[in-house]
Amino acid sequence: MQGIYQVDPYLLQYRTKITGSIEDNGRTGILFEETIFYPEGGGQPSDRGTLVCDTHRSSHEVLHVEQRPEGIVHWIAGTVQPFIGAVCY
Repeated sequence: MQGIYQVDPYLLQYRTKITGSIEDNGRTGILFEETIFYPEGGGQPSDRGTLVCDTHRSSHEVLHVEQRPEGIVHWIAGTVQPFIGAVCY
């Protein structure tokens, strides 16, 4: 996964595709091809925001973002996952 946040930290919107999802202690995490969300690290809190996915125009609140072995995980509110392959912005 490429961190677009490293190239343009002021970018507010970016279209990318969901590549995977994980479940951990009742939380739902989403992985993307690329991301503008800055993960927690170096004493800096992670970004928060809203994802809007083209599939059914669903929206998902991003509560926390962290770097894990799987990649940069975007933890979302609720348990309804967007589809892998869906395009979100």
